[in-house]
Amino acid sequence: MDYLTSDQIENCLKKGLKGDIDLFKLIHYNPNHKENKNLKFIDNKCKIFIGYKNKKPVWNEKVKEDIVIEHLDKSEDIYLKHMVKKGRNNVTNEEISHWKEIGAPTYEYRKKVGNNLVKVIKRHS
Repeated sequence: MDYLTSDQIENCLKKGLKGDIDLFKLIHYNPNHKENKNLKFIDNKCKIFIGYKNKKPVWNEKVKEDIVIEHLDKSEDIYLKHMVKKGRNNVTNEEISHWKEIGAPTYEYRKKVGNNLVKVIKRHS
C-alpha cells in the first residue's frame, strides 16, 4: 500500500466509518492500481480473484464477514504505521473511539462496514 499518500490516510483516519470505506476504495478500486481490483460480485456472490487457470481468471467465493475483518485489520495496520511515521501523538477523542471500533469491532460496526463494502464491491463489479 505504498501508493497511499499521507494525506489520503489522514483523511480516512479522521472520518471514522466513512474513512474505512474510503480506504477500502483506495486500496481495491484505485484506477492507478488495477492489480488490487480483486473483489467483485459474480452470480450474486462476492468473489475474490485467486489467479489464472488455462488463461482464464479464477474467482473463489468470499464470505462478507471475512472481507470485513481482513479490511479492518488492514486499516488498523495502515493507520498505526501512518501515525508512527508521522510521529503523531495528538489523537482526538473521535480517533480514539474509531480505534476501539476497528481494533475490536462490535457486531453492529462490522455489520455497517460489511453492508457498505458490499455496496462498493457491487458498484465496481
